[in-house]
Amino acid sequence: MWRVPATGGSEAQVTQAVAGRVEESADGTLLFFQRIVQGASPLLAVSVAGGPERTVIDCVPRYGFAIGAAGIYHLACGGSGAVPLRLLDLATGQDRLLGTLEGPLGAGLTVSDDGKTILFTKLVGEGRDLVLIENFR
Repeated sequence: MWRVPATGGSEAQVTQAVAGRVEESADGTLLFFQRIVQGASPLLAVSVAGGPERTVIDCVPRYGFAIGAAGIYHLACGGSGAVPLRLLDLATGQDRLLGTLEGPLGAGLTVSDDGKTILFTKLVGEGRDLVLIENFR
């Protein structure tokens, strides 16, 4: 990962890791990311100044996290049907259950600035069409 100041300037390498979705902490000191872009993986953190990575949450579905002022909102891995929605308070380390979301869920989760609204994607009626073309030449 690299970072570039929005006001211009030189880019700086933050980590060697390949990253999918990346979000900055509310205070701007950390970057949270997952290494892979498919499936579930650990949620990692690294200082915006660079340095060693650390695991914050052992398993999060792809794009299944959002950073808010209260902490990290995240989906739990595994299972089917209802998916636990949790909030990890970074100050205390407490990871509490907020509720469950009815699946199947797609890849996406975000939270409003005030933490009162959470948006997520849900798969509805996913399917495919099979088409036959007669007398094709």
